[in-house]
Amino acid sequence: MKKYIYKIFSLLVITGGIITSCDYRKADQDVASTISPDNPTASFAVSTTSINEEGNPEITVNITLDKAIHEDLNFDIVSTDGTAEEGVDYDITDEGTVDAYQTTGTATIIIYHDILPEDTETFSIAIGATSTPYAYMVGGSDTFDLSIENYTNDDLLIELNWDGTYTDASGADQDLCDIDFDMILYDDTFATIATAYYDCPEALDLAGYADGTYYLQAGLYSLGSATFQSETYFPAKFILTKTGQSIDEIDLSTYWNSTNGGEEEGYADAYNYYVLTISSGSYTLQDFFTGDPVWSGKTKSELAEIFHAPKKF
Repeated sequence: MKKYIYKIFSLLVITGGIITSCDYRKADQDVASTISPDNPTASFAVSTTSINEEGNPEITVNITLDKAIHEDLNFDIVSTDGTAEEGVDYDITDEGTVDAYQTTGTATIIIYHDILPEDTETFSIAIGATSTPYAYMVGGSDTFDLSIENYTNDDLLIELNWDGTYTDASGADQDLCDIDFDMILYDDTFATIATAYYDCPEALDLAGYADGTYYLQAGLYSLGSATFQSETYFPAKFILTKTGQSIDEIDLSTYWNSTNGGEEEGYADAYNYYVLTISSGSYTLQDFFTGDPVWSGKTKSELAEIFHAPKKF
């Protein structure tokens, strides 16, 4: 009798395993054929299909269900890069959830504001409840073509950059941010109006500055605690940017080295001096002592020109 009961129990276990396995394999079936007409259908809309990148704006994807259900529904956004690149020009920061017993939710795409001169960039998104189990609970999907417009203005950003590494006295590689470059901006009476002392690189933003003449001092303040295995020239350069219009570089790599040091080490020529002129969104940088042109950043309708960096005296 006991053997008979055991055989029946074993058969039930095996049969249950077969039924369970068949249930699990339903995930391999076509999604459309498994969605019940009693389940909700989603529709989608975007807040805009074209947006200017200024200020890191967001595009909102609105999700609407035709009926609510008793559990949260998660949605997936799959992006396809055109000329815009995910992680560089935009990111999907929230793929979207409709909470239980609700019929609306949102997904979010953030657009990154950069200073690069570039054409309108494009990408596309596809949104739907595509992952298990949600793909079997809600119908509806959509795609949208989106574009990012370039932001421009006539303000000038002056960056003094010396990015790189050096070999210290022990032979180890070190970051050149160990040494300290500075910039100071003066008005036409030589009163200090802006400084850049504590960053690597250093930067001065000329947004809002009135037309007129200004004076720029830029150079090496100190080697700090850095030691050098041999004489090292520092790869300094100006990067002059008009947002969305032009990015120009002026090579300053022949000016400062580990032997001479900077102002703190007593180097008499630790700084370069320039005359900066602003006129109706156009900028001119000249050598303070010779008047030779160093750089001219024009308005958008004009061609930006680059000249050789000034010689020091």
